[in-house]
Amino acid sequence: MLQLEKFTAWVTIDGEETPEYNVEISDDGKEATCWIASQVNKPFEVHWRVEANHVATVGDVRVDGKSASGKVVHPSVEMSQNGSVTGVPISRTQIRPLMFSATELTDDDSYLNVGASPELGSIVLEIKNIVIIDTPSQYEPKDTQFENKVHERSKKLGAHSARLGEPQYKPMRYASGVRCGRVAMFTFRYRPLDILQAQEIAPPPNSSKRKADSTPDEDDANVDKKPTILEIIELDDDGNEDVESELKALQARMDILKAKQVKKERAEPSAKRVKREHNPVFIQGEIIDLT
Repeated sequence: MLQLEKFTAWVTIDGEETPEYNVEISDDGKEATCWIASQVNKPFEVHWRVEANHVATVGDVRVDGKSASGKVVHPSVEMSQNGSVTGVPISRTQIRPLMFSATELTDDDSYLNVGASPELGSIVLEIKNIVIIDTPSQYEPKDTQFENKVHERSKKLGAHSARLGEPQYKPMRYASGVRCGRVAMFTFRYRPLDILQAQEIAPPPNSSKRKADSTPDEDDANVDKKPTILEIIELDDDGNEDVESELKALQARMDILKAKQVKKERAEPSAKRVKREHNPVFIQGEIIDLT
């Protein structure tokens, strides 16, 4: 969850809260930005919470730079209130849910001259104070064309964008009012998880599992353990190890290490020289080529 003073916001994908990466807060504490991992053909929703407040607020949601919907959160001086946007209303009783989709590519060169919205690949929630002035008798549907096309030579290759799902029944009440200035803004930039991992925004695969499997006690105990030697063994055509080549490589390595050991002992002052065993010493993480 992202937190700005008395406002908290988060995104759910297929009903589950999604993790945020690289969270940044503006110097004035009014804007929060992060990255989330999108999932193709999964519905997503924008949620927020307003702590006890004496003023009504409205959360306006834009996706890929296009207006999705707004939600009024009425004031309460005793408890927090929640708001959410789950889709684009198309009537008083129906919405089309927001969903992630693979960005559609085209070879139509006319799209090369059409600049993509700077908000493509982002979900923006702006929270403003509002004064309710009217309850409209009719609802005018918004433009529901959310699909985005980009040229196949665009830098947006492999990215995701938003689309709208099939209509769902959801009765809603509507109101109109005067917005009185922004008090908070949350931006969730989204990309496929593998892209976030490649850009080192999200942790690499299985990193959390490796971290969980290693306890502090185990890490301390590993300090005193002998280093592991990583070996690469070349196999012959029959699938058997080339033993003779392996032994020659090991012997050559031992000779080099012995020479280094003798040179080091000769360089030490005689008063501090101690008897050493000329056993081969292997460096932790070293790769031995046994060809």
